[in-house]
Amino acid sequence: MSMDGNVGQTPPDNEAYNVPPDTKFIIDKVAPFVAKNGERVESGLKRNHAGDARFSFLNASDPYHAYYQYCVAEAYVPDRKPTQPAVSASAPITY
Repeated sequence: MSMDGNVGQTPPDNEAYNVPPDTKFIIDKVAPFVAKNGERVESGLKRNHAGDARFSFLNASDPYHAYYQYCVAEAYVPDRKPTQPAVSASAPITY
């Protein structure tokens, strides 16, 4: 599920996007970080790496932006409440 609620996106064909290996490597590292920490982090990356061609995929007009968006959506996990309470480390173990 993506941050905007889309479920079941079809994965892009890397050959169709022709993402260069070095760009794909950066996208694959950045996307989970953005998915976990939100759009504020993405804005910071855009600001801090403005003019750096290695991060041009952050811009909607970049040909690799669609692949980046897919990777963010795949890495996004909405906040979930645990189904069972966590076990305390100090809780006694019973057999």
